[in-house]
Amino acid sequence: MGNTAAAKTKDLGPAGASAQAPATPGAKKVGFFERVKALPTVVKVGAAGAAAVLLVVGTSALVPVGVGAAAFGGWQLYRGRCRMTPERRRVYAQAIWTLKDPKKLRALADEFEKAGCKKEAEHLRKRAALRERSPEEQKAERSRYRRAMAYTDLRAVEAEAARFESTGADGAAKNLRTRAEALRAVLR
Repeated sequence: MGNTAAAKTKDLGPAGASAQAPATPGAKKVGFFERVKALPTVVKVGAAGAAAVLLVVGTSALVPVGVGAAAFGGWQLYRGRCRMTPERRRVYAQAIWTLKDPKKLRALADEFEKAGCKKEAEHLRKRAALRERSPEEQKAERSRYRRAMAYTDLRAVEAEAARFESTGADGAAKNLRTRAEALRAVLR
């Protein structure tokens, strides 16, 4: 009976061998830790949290291990976030308010992306796109801004401020928010 069961099982090769063969004869096999490093931080944190919950629920003797896994997941999340140093903050603010060249804005956005500052990089790219608009589009935006500044409806002014901010027009959004604050003060 033992022989028939052994005959029915497939030969999986030597112990520890990967189930997948390399694509080419000289290709290097990718190990487990290399694949884990390639995963997004969110997946790593989620896996660490799930492992911590399973360990804590499974046995109370492994609580320190679960706490350690949760701490490791938090550290991975912290490490993956943008590190806005004072120098980066200064460069970002200066670029937002003074830099006009779309190529330079895009190059700076690439540098911020490499540093892990995705939100700031996206905003710099919006500023670059704003600078590359056609004269007709720019004229239409200026007209829309003037109309929004004349609104007396607080919600409409705030909505326009949010719209201008989403397109990268920070100066217009700032002015519209100031207008909204003035309207709010009058309505009290």
